[in-house]
Amino acid sequence: MASAHSRHIRTFIQSIAPDVRLYRQLLQLLQTQNSLYFAFDGEALNQNLREQLPLYSQLQESASVRSGCLQALKLPADEQSVKRIFNALPPALKTQVEKQWAVLNTLIHQCHAQNQENGQCSAQFHEMLTQLTQPSPTYDPHLNGL
Repeated sequence: MASAHSRHIRTFIQSIAPDVRLYRQLLQLLQTQNSLYFAFDGEALNQNLREQLPLYSQLQESASVRSGCLQALKLPADEQSVKRIFNALPPALKTQVEKQWAVLNTLIHQCHAQNQENGQCSAQFHEMLTQLTQPSPTYDPHLNGL
């Protein structure tokens, strides 16, 4: 039983570093996405979004793996459970893993904030395009000569 617990803890911990790398990549793409809205480069924007999709997929898989590890350890998926896992580690490893976890959480929050900002830019971009491509409801070409 202890080896199964150890395996789940090891899997949980080993999933953190790859996610840090993935979230760094995602943050860069999200920041680029924001600038592409202002550059009006639809082709580059679509390419950027295509590059984001596999990252989201991988990150979702990692989160599912970590959640599964917690479930297998009969722990709720919350920050308290993560702290319990970290507290069970040797001190040197605990410090290293806690730092990685803090970096991961910071990156998650940065990506979320950038994604929110991109959503607002996207809405504004689409609203502007709609105004440019659709005739104004107050303009009637038949009344132009009056």
